[in-house]
Amino acid sequence: MFDFEQFSVYKKSEEFYGKTLKVVASPGIDKNLKDQLKRAALSIVPNIAEGAGKCSNRTRKISTPFQKARKTNALQFWEF
Repeated sequence: MFDFEQFSVYKKSEEFYGKTLKVVASPGIDKNLKDQLKRAALSIVPNIAEGAGKCSNRTRKISTPFQKARKTNALQFWEF
C-alpha cells in the first residue's frame, strides 16, 4: 500500500468518484456535462497520489505542523 492510499482525503475522493458515476448514469443529463463531471471527479484521485509522491521525508517532517493545522478545514470540505 502506498502512503497516499491511507489518506482520508484519498479515500473520500474515491467515494466521490463512485457517487459521481451514479449521478451521471441517470438519464436526462447532458452528454457533455456527464463527460466533464466524470473527468473532473476522476482527476482528483491521481492528483492526490501525485502530490504525495513529490514529498521527501525531510519535507514531510517540516510541513507536518502546517498539515495538522489545516486538517480540520480539509476534512470539513470533504464531508458530503
